[in-house]
Amino acid sequence: MSGTGRIEIKNELRGVSGWLMFAVLYLFLTGLGNVYLAFVSLNSSDPSPLALPFPYMAAKAIAAMGFAVFGWYCAIRLASEKPNAPKVTIAYYGILLGVTSFFALVSYSTIRSLAAEAGFDSFVYETRTIPIMFQLIGVGAECIIWMMYFSKSKRVKNTYSLNNVEAQSSRAELAAAPSLTGDK
Repeated sequence: MSGTGRIEIKNELRGVSGWLMFAVLYLFLTGLGNVYLAFVSLNSSDPSPLALPFPYMAAKAIAAMGFAVFGWYCAIRLASEKPNAPKVTIAYYGILLGVTSFFALVSYSTIRSLAAEAGFDSFVYETRTIPIMFQLIGVGAECIIWMMYFSKSKRVKNTYSLNNVEAQSSRAELAAAPSLTGDK
């Protein structure tokens, strides 16, 4: 307690700011990118004999829309400081890595079989599959970095632990209570 009669609460590294705010914004913007990817996947008109079939593109569009909604859900939970938000977000990134790996494997094998049927040499096949592998590496790095952040960050632990959620409600009660000195 200070001389004014108010209880002072120690300022900790907590709250939705810094890298945590960046993560919330990143999830929201990634969701917008996934909506765009869904529409591009469905409206793709690649005349090449190595074009991926429509059922694959439709599945990819559905997955992209699902990740958009799931990412927005995670962003809202993180911004609202819900206690299990980091676990849900880690699950999001784990599922994203798994689904992206699956689609990369299917793309890789489909393009390889289409190239063999069309009689293309390995150069053509490799130029179509190299971007898929780079995408997988990029998504893998993104998922691992964010999963590590949400499991190791002090800000995340301070913001979303149950003790701090209870302390936050206590802070709100203290702020709403009249002061002990009679000040209004």
